[in-house]
Amino acid sequence: MKIVYNAIDPEAYEMRHRKSYSEAYMYSHWKPIISKLILLACRILHKYGTEVEALDIGCGTGVYTELISKCTQKAIGLDISKNMLEYARKKRKGLNLIHGDAHLLPFRNESFHLVVSIGLMEYVQKDIVLKEIARTMKKGGLLIIVAPNKYSAYRLPIKIIAKIFRRKYVAREPSFGEMIYLFHQLGFKLVWYKMDDGLIFIPSFLDRTIGMKIYYLVEDALKLTLRRNPFSNVMLFLLQKK
Repeated sequence: MKIVYNAIDPEAYEMRHRKSYSEAYMYSHWKPIISKLILLACRILHKYGTEVEALDIGCGTGVYTELISKCTQKAIGLDISKNMLEYARKKRKGLNLIHGDAHLLPFRNESFHLVVSIGLMEYVQKDIVLKEIARTMKKGGLLIIVAPNKYSAYRLPIKIIAKIFRRKYVAREPSFGEMIYLFHQLGFKLVWYKMDDGLIFIPSFLDRTIGMKIYYLVEDALKLTLRRNPFSNVMLFLLQKK
């Protein structure tokens, strides 16, 4: 997986929301929510009167590391891809970026008040990485995790198609229940979560024509009937280290 990830074009990865309506929908739906949650977490932690020490684990091109850096000078972005980090350093100068593996974080115990992980959990051994995150977090610290949903109405059909045609599918998305179990086992309190996007799998030609309308229609319909959409493509969690 490391080799596959490192081969991704960083600019194409960052700008993927401009190439497809499904990605554009996800970007417009989730980025404002995630950004507001990060800034809220920083404000909450600042009330303790100390400078927030924060880690963006699996930072990629540094989009959210840059946001975190606006509310604390002690923000670190870590990624296993040197290619992504090189791009981030060129585009977002001044960020504190480190090359490292999420399975063995190069930090002391109880180093961070805030840890953010976006788009990482499907490519790692979740129990090991979450254990490392717990080890490096201060008691009372906040953890924000964005992970894809194993039972997403978008991903499930893709996985079925891949299996039928014997295509390799490298991601290992967690389920909501799996994440909740791991959080409990590792001493995290679930403060808040959100699963409410309306992304579903549709053929490319429909995505280009009526995709956005369909996604918003599904989102609105499910919000009327469900507190948590079990088929949401993304799961967003806010947790506190006990």
